[in-house]
Amino acid sequence: MSPLDVVQVATYTTHAGEHRLLEASRTHRGYRLNDLPATPGDGDSYLVEADLLDVEELRGVVMDYLAQTELSGLIPMDTRRIYPDTPLDDDEQVAA
Repeated sequence: MSPLDVVQVATYTTHAGEHRLLEASRTHRGYRLNDLPATPGDGDSYLVEADLLDVEELRGVVMDYLAQTELSGLIPMDTRRIYPDTPLDDDEQVAA
């Protein structure tokens, strides 16, 4: 991978049916892993991990992350799963 390459390393679907993908990129400090909606603009994006030193470390983080998604059925980086009282973004609020 050159420093500008981005590679899709995995996909998953939440229990709510949201399709997600994990993308890795190489930076000058190592590898970076992001969790993105499969359809751009169809949800939030999350930085999973930055500055992973090598491909083996990246692979380990991906495997652990996918195991978390399998167990919970949720997006592991979404803090609303840990803090359910977190207010929704303006575009996510339901009109009363």
